[in-house]
Amino acid sequence: MSPPPSPPPPSSAQSTVLGWLLPPLFLAAVGTGLWFVFNTPSDILTWGAGFLLLLSLVWVLISTLFPRGPAERICPACGADTLVRAEAESTSGLVCKSCLWRDDEISSFLLAEEEEGPIETTVLERRRKRARPIVIRPWSGSKAATERDSAPPPPASPEPPTSSS
Repeated sequence: MSPPPSPPPPSSAQSTVLGWLLPPLFLAAVGTGLWFVFNTPSDILTWGAGFLLLLSLVWVLISTLFPRGPAERICPACGADTLVRAEAESTSGLVCKSCLWRDDEISSFLLAEEEEGPIETTVLERRRKRARPIVIRPWSGSKAATERDSAPPPPASPEPPTSSS
């Protein structure tokens, strides 16, 4: 699996300007924050904190009620729009039809929802298959466990017959 191509490096003029402008801008932001904390009435800080809380709640609501568009089917190896789920009954694993790239660990639940609708039945079936049976072992202080532990161990193997002359 090869990583996706990286963006081109910035030009030297752009990196020089950013190198000179960013540190003073960060210092100005820290200074402005300190000035607000120590020199403004508490009402402004309360309104600002409330605004940030409201903004985060609105963000969560919008993200929940209006999820992103269709699932991305672009292969990270070849860039073709040919990704499919590795197994139809699973919500993990992707395969590229064009270059045969495969990742069994990556989540494919968005593709499953797009193809089948709600995926609750798939997830519940997968949990049922993965469930291990419950094994009840006797408590170490119980009579059965005490008798088992105090009994002599069985012989390792039968003794071979000895020949007497």
